[in-house]
Amino acid sequence: MNTPADTSTDTNQAIPKPRWFRRLMIACTVIVSMSVIAVLTFPYTLPWLLDKQDIEFQWEHPRWHLDGFSASNIKIKLRAQGSNLKQIELNNLRLYWTRHKFPIRRLEIDHLQAYWPLTNPNEATETEPLVLSNALYKWLPQEVQLTRIEAQITDLGLLQGNLNLQASHCGLIWQPRLLETSFTLKNIPAHWFGNIPPELRPEQLQATIQTHPDYRTNGTNQQQLSVLLKTLGPTRLKLSGILDLQHTTNWVGELRNGQLSAHLNAFSNPQLQAEQLQLDGQFTARADTQGFHLALMEHATLKAEQLQLQEVGQAQNITLELTAFDLHVPYQELDKGQLTSTFHGQITQLTAAPLHNQDWIFAGSVSGLLPKLKVEAQLNGQYGLQLTGQAQPLTDSIQGYLSLNEITFNTGNPLQKTFTVWPDALVLNSGHLHSHLEFKLPYEAPLQFTVQTTARDLIGTFDQTRFNRLNLKLSSATEVTAGQEWQAQLQNTQLKIQADKVADHTFIAQQVKANVHLSAHANAQTFSLQFAQDTQVHTQSLSFRDLGQAQQAKVQLAQLLLSGHTRTPEQLKLSSPIRLSLTQLSSNRLHKQDWDLQGHINGQLPRLQFTGTLSNQQGLHLTSNIHIQNTAITGSITPQELSFHNDNVLQKTFTDWPEIILLNKGHIHSQINFTLPNQSPLQLTVRGSGKGLSGIANRSELENLNLNFNLQLNGENFKLYIPHLDIGALDPGVPLSSIQLSDASYRGDLNNLSQGVASWHKLQAKLLNGRVWIDEQELNLRRSQKLLLHIKGLELEELFRVYPAEGLAGNGTIDGLLPIYFDQNEIYIQAGQLEARGPGVLRFQSEKIQALGKSNPAMAIVADALDDFHFNHLTSGLSYDQSGKLTLKIRLKGQNPDIEKGRPIHLNVNLEDDIPALLASIQLSGQVSEIIQKRVRERLENR
Repeated sequence: MNTPADTSTDTNQAIPKPRWFRRLMIACTVIVSMSVIAVLTFPYTLPWLLDKQDIEFQWEHPRWHLDGFSASNIKIKLRAQGSNLKQIELNNLRLYWTRHKFPIRRLEIDHLQAYWPLTNPNEATETEPLVLSNALYKWLPQEVQLTRIEAQITDLGLLQGNLNLQASHCGLIWQPRLLETSFTLKNIPAHWFGNIPPELRPEQLQATIQTHPDYRTNGTNQQQLSVLLKTLGPTRLKLSGILDLQHTTNWVGELRNGQLSAHLNAFSNPQLQAEQLQLDGQFTARADTQGFHLALMEHATLKAEQLQLQEVGQAQNITLELTAFDLHVPYQELDKGQLTSTFHGQITQLTAAPLHNQDWIFAGSVSGLLPKLKVEAQLNGQYGLQLTGQAQPLTDSIQGYLSLNEITFNTGNPLQKTFTVWPDALVLNSGHLHSHLEFKLPYEAPLQFTVQTTARDLIGTFDQTRFNRLNLKLSSATEVTAGQEWQAQLQNTQLKIQADKVADHTFIAQQVKANVHLSAHANAQTFSLQFAQDTQVHTQSLSFRDLGQAQQAKVQLAQLLLSGHTRTPEQLKLSSPIRLSLTQLSSNRLHKQDWDLQGHINGQLPRLQFTGTLSNQQGLHLTSNIHIQNTAITGSITPQELSFHNDNVLQKTFTDWPEIILLNKGHIHSQINFTLPNQSPLQLTVRGSGKGLSGIANRSELENLNLNFNLQLNGENFKLYIPHLDIGALDPGVPLSSIQLSDASYRGDLNNLSQGVASWHKLQAKLLNGRVWIDEQELNLRRSQKLLLHIKGLELEELFRVYPAEGLAGNGTIDGLLPIYFDQNEIYIQAGQLEARGPGVLRFQSEKIQALGKSNPAMAIVADALDDFHFNHLTSGLSYDQSGKLTLKIRLKGQNPDIEKGRPIHLNVNLEDDIPALLASIQLSGQVSEIIQKRVRERLENR
């Protein structure tokens, strides 16, 4: 049997290692060796590796340190096709690492230079957004310090500045714990500024962005920065504030304590010029994924000096302040953005046609959705003019109104002080005026305007026309097509006028009323304005200086048409039918009655012409042709033939018609020319003729009067010229016939017709089969004057027939000369002489004289002698005094054949008689008209 062998163990004997461990150690040694070799060869292998990627890489003095890596003068160039070369140069790069979660602790670069195009036309325009993986994110440096940056970036400019960045351990990469950077952007491309003129473009842009001192990294998604942006150059812009960024799913950015200021020394282009433009404002702004919000903290101010707008005007300075500004804009629905703000401002010494130089103050508000903002504003002028307005864009138009606040003229005229085009002839001393304009401005249709203007209790003058308590009301609708070939249409226009009194030096009108409906059309070449048929002017009382006054007056201007050229509106043409009705017109020379004027007026201002007819209720009809000028009214009037067979129209029309003249036969033709100057009395000329006029002149019968006449009137002065006048018969008691007057005139004053001056070349008539005449003479009735009446061939036989005295008869021919005296409307004769031309016979066979002879022996001889007295000499003195008593001192020489064989007898006979009474008795005893008999009796009763 086998016995197990004894086994002994030596505890001090070495135990052999496994083979896998040896292999692991060998691998680690190789890896470490290779890593060391890679690290040591990295500065040399990196350029070789990048060159394989078309990147040219150069650096100097690359060194590893225990805590990092450093190198100097690093140059990186990206070789690419085309001209867009990309290049970066880094001086003194230092990289520090650590064993923490983020291995790279700090990156420092003293100087970074870059030339880097933003775009490459050979590359795609759309790129994927930059996304950093978590693996790469942790290798980003926790601190970055770029002491000096110079980057020439194509399409951006030259960027110069610095950067100090410290990342937050618990925040996002875009949410650093510390950020300090400032940079300047120079050589900014011109296309950045769009239409901004080159002389106004900023030369540099400066920006400073810093983490706000109050910001603390607390693990939230909030970032707080201080921001300052500035521009240098002609336009100096400065923007500062505190920027809060919320990096959540719903990103939010808010700028607090925002302050914006801008300054521009001068701005000039063909449309606008200004100096010292300045903008200042404080605001807050907020933006998120939904929209944008901007609000003013207090107010924003815009100022400018020496402002000039082409074709508008200029101002010394302008100031605009915005307050309560609030703007909210949603990104997805821009048309629902809302804006509210109030504003006010001042314009100093605004000079613009048609305004006087003055200051203006304005204020208002803006509110509503952005596409349909409603603007309300008020404008106040230095001299009291106030305008309020509103405008709002709608879907298809802009609508609004403009209102002139009520003006009071009691202490001045704001309109005259405001507008240079205010007519100097119009002066307003009292009253009120208000106007309101509503407008609708469609984008693709004619512009529409509606105006309402009201004036109350106006007192003033226009030129030399005074008006008292004038009330106006105008309403109108207008359509305007804008453009070079513009057009304007005036529709539904109504003008109402009321005035207590309208007057000038030629007329006075009381209670004037006018109602006017009109339409108008205008374009760039012509314009026209037409009144409706019912257009009329009415007044309750109308007085004319040289014509008279009427209880009522009415003017109808049916279809009045005004037209002309748009560039010369002062030369407009006028055309219209016209009717003027005067009720109960009366004057010193017109009987009270109605007058009617109808015709047509036309012409080019200031010259107008009227043709028509003037008639009155008594049947007078006058054809008129009147010319209206700026200095006078002239014209001609032709009355229709006046016939006196049935009535005397002139007597019923004119109060100056002498009542002692009544015509019942004959005709008158006449032509009237007149001139009524603005500053002078009426000038009137009447030329005419009368034929076959018959009737009664005072207490005398008139038959077959024929004459030519010419009457001239200048204010109250008149002159009547009669080239020829003849009368068939005139019987004042002693019949006159074949009366002739030639080259006669009478001039005087209408207010005192009996004190004029008469003259004639020939005045003669047939009397008692003889002839009487007065030689050429001028008779001034204002002083005492004498006329010589020549008598030739009067027949005693005809005298005794006309003047039948009881028992008186005879024959003989008488010649004589009678001095007739005119003294203060009294007529008398002194020392008149009558003489028989040859022998004659007087027979006075009367019972009264025979009875006188029986009682008086001396008278018996006279009575017997006059029974049949044959005279060979007869003379007589004749006197006629102012009382109408005629005195005859007759001296007779002759004989009675039956007494003492015809011895010579001398008789002196004195006769006295009341001639008016004698003529009256003759007329009453004859076959005369009842009118003459009535006048004779009235005269006898009044004596």
